[in-house]
Amino acid sequence: MARQIPNLNQLKAFEAAARLGSFRDTGDELNVTHSAVSHQIKALEAYLGAPLFHRESRGVRVTDAALPLLGDVQRALDILADSTAQFKSSGLSGTLRISVAPSFASRWLLKRLVSFQERFPSILLETEIASVRQDLEHAHIDLAIRHGAGEWNGLASEKLFDESLWLVGAAKAARSVKGRDGAIDLAKTKLLTASGRKDEWDMWFEKNAISRTDKVDFITYPTQALVLDGAVSGLGVALADFRLVEEEIREGRLARLTDGQLQTGRGFHLVWRKRSSVDAKRLAFRNWLLDELSKRDMP
Repeated sequence: MARQIPNLNQLKAFEAAARLGSFRDTGDELNVTHSAVSHQIKALEAYLGAPLFHRESRGVRVTDAALPLLGDVQRALDILADSTAQFKSSGLSGTLRISVAPSFASRWLLKRLVSFQERFPSILLETEIASVRQDLEHAHIDLAIRHGAGEWNGLASEKLFDESLWLVGAAKAARSVKGRDGAIDLAKTKLLTASGRKDEWDMWFEKNAISRTDKVDFITYPTQALVLDGAVSGLGVALADFRLVEEEIREGRLARLTDGQLQTGRGFHLVWRKRSSVDAKRLAFRNWLLDELSKRDMP
């Protein structure tokens, strides 16, 4: 729900008039006319439904009822002034610790971090590559980028993008699995997969009406990053999100073997502790990340 607060200029006029005891002096300080100050005070009194000043021949005096409001307004204006001065003098600074899944880190993030440092030179970014899900509270991690369906106990999350998997392989693998009619025969190669992600192949088989009774051999790696390295090396074929293999496909080190894509219902998410207060460094990284992701779409 939107905050119900008076006009800021009216509050500034109220605070200055109470401090100076004169609408004329208030106008001089705020660089407006005496009449403009009077109108602002009257508008504020109408909004509040009560008088704020005793009008006297020698100036104005704040009412006793308005003293608590005056104290709060002065504190609020002091906070705004201090915060603005701090922002202008130092900008965003300090350390931001992030934890990133290896595949996303090596295939997408790390090569782009130079643009983040150019945009926010006063933020020291500490990047931890983690293949297991860390306890953000005890690991003192500010943000994490995780792969999954988006539900993690005790954490808030924002989806960065939905996963869209292609069947990819190096040129050698591409030649070996395609028959003369262009059909894919997976019995002629190895299927590369990461621990805990073999169900993606099950989904791919089902989508393409391929029976699992066909002879298929798997090579299982501990991380998806190693799966993609194996595919580039020609050890077999893999299912890979297009964002993570875009460069290899563009340079010809990997080929897309079919036109279809598989939506797994998973994706990459930015996550943080629910109890965390709003932090400008985290918001800066989040906004930069979304900007970078928006620069490219599926070829």
